Amino acid sequence: MPLALALLLSFLLAPLITFLDRRKFGRIPAVLTVVVLAFALIAALGWVVAGQLFSLANKLPEYRENLQAKIKTVWKPFGKGLDRSSATVRELNEQLSSPPSQLKQGPSPGVMQVEVVESRWSAFTLLRDSLGPILKPAGTAGIVIIFVIFLLLKREDLRDRLIYLIGPGRLNTTTEALDDAAARVSRYLLMQSIVNGSQGIAVGIGLFAIGLPNAILWGLLSALLKFIPYLGPWISALAPIALSLAVFDGWTRPLLTLGWIVFLELVSSNFVEPWLYGASIGVSPFALLLAAVFWTWLWGIAGLMLSAPLTVCLVVMGKYIPQLEFLSALLGDKPVLEPKARFYQRLLAMDQEEAGAVLDKYLKENQLVNACDTILIPALGLAEQDRHRGNLDEKREKFVLESIGEMIEGIGQRVQSAESETVLTTGKESGQVGSSHFSVFCLPAADQADEIGARLFVELLNCAGILAECAAVETLAGEMMELVDLHKPDVVCISALPPAAVRQASYLCKRLRARFPELQIMVGLWDAQGEPQKAKDRIASSGANHTVITFAQGLEHLSQLEQALGSMVPTPEGPLAVVR
Repeated sequence: MPLALALLLSFLLAPLITFLDRRKFGRIPAVLTVVVLAFALIAALGWVVAGQLFSLANKLPEYRENLQAKIKTVWKPFGKGLDRSSATVRELNEQLSSPPSQLKQGPSPGVMQVEVVESRWSAFTLLRDSLGPILKPAGTAGIVIIFVIFLLLKREDLRDRLIYLIGPGRLNTTTEALDDAAARVSRYLLMQSIVNGSQGIAVGIGLFAIGLPNAILWGLLSALLKFIPYLGPWISALAPIALSLAVFDGWTRPLLTLGWIVFLELVSSNFVEPWLYGASIGVSPFALLLAAVFWTWLWGIAGLMLSAPLTVCLVVMGKYIPQLEFLSALLGDKPVLEPKARFYQRLLAMDQEEAGAVLDKYLKENQLVNACDTILIPALGLAEQDRHRGNLDEKREKFVLESIGEMIEGIGQRVQSAESETVLTTGKESGQVGSSHFSVFCLPAADQADEIGARLFVELLNCAGILAECAAVETLAGEMMELVDLHKPDVVCISALPPAAVRQASYLCKRLRARFPELQIMVGLWDAQGEPQKAKDRIASSGANHTVITFAQGLEHLSQLEQALGSMVPTPEGPLAVVR
């Protein structure tokens, strides 16, 4: 524990040493100066706290009557009921402890002679009993000071030895890990010191304005005890609240004291701390709570103070050491699953609300076309892969497809509800939807997943101001040809999700090319993995003019076709703007 405390203080003081080193102050003078000043500050704070405590102890007898009056006021509504309960318990205890009347009393026990011997004490015993409680923490403090001095003096040498133990062949990785851990812990400790000091000043000023005695003491205790996570702020709040009950007549100023402390703590923990260093240490809130329990069980209050920095070090080790990667996954704050995997997992768990929440969160920070290419279409692809492998039962398959189909309905309104600005691929405003004569007709290649992909692409095109419609998957190939002839679109887009839809997409391309020789045919091999070029070559030989694998590519290609056909004059933004 002394070594861990010394490491903690070394992380806090190291930036000051580096600052003085860069100004040619010298390593030894810099270390000694910083250490002496740091521990002198700690000793001064302890002296102030002790003086304030002695002053308060001398004044406590003056507040006895006021405190007794408040206790009577609080006790009065419950006093009669508690007195009756206590009397009942006493009577039962007497009845149970008294011997039964029918039992005869046995012979009285013999009388044991007791001799009182006066204890002997020595000067050594007196010193041991009086100085023992002081020597242990003083010895720990001395060891910590020595460790801090040597850690700061031999910082580079210790780092070299650690690199040698981890492996000289991993200099880059080890250096990055050490720098990352040092930067995170130092930043965390510095920000924590600023937050705690500011809150302590605010507590002291507020309590002084209320009129509470020893306001400096309560401000210092608030700043110091806040270094103890979870428990420290509330422990520091108990004493001033209790003193306010004893000092002030009535309940107004005690309630103001309570309200002020609670208000500052809520603002600090919910707004200031997350803003300054909440995400900078890279540890999840649950991991911090779990670490606090573990290190408190191991080292008590000191372990609770060290829990956050030690956990940061474990997370950094998991980030840079492959064998300890599980630590980063368990304790880190970064999502371990990609958005498409999280979205698909929520659907597999048959939780449509959570899946919608994943999509809405992504839409708040990303464009709609990116959500289609990153979440919706990959989730459909994962469902298709699981279905062909036999890993997806019929019930879950139906739920996944129906859920994504429901999310597609009115996805433009879904984006607007997320307060996302609509920017059109073709440079048109959202109010111009349907104003263009350029049109697209989408055909699903084989199954329901292909139809869902086609419907989603149609919705995206409509949001972009391009007229688009979609055929149902139940439509026969001959009927699809008739629908194309009826709508006479500028482009036919065949929606196909690998791995099973490439053959059917090629078949539709041949039918369309034979029936409409001049028609522009685009095939969307959505989220094609592996070697998509082979599939593109196969589809091109079937008569397709162009093949894309993402919605963004499809929107770009259709925008270029629209301009080439002269259906609409492009805006200065050009075709690279994307639907949000």
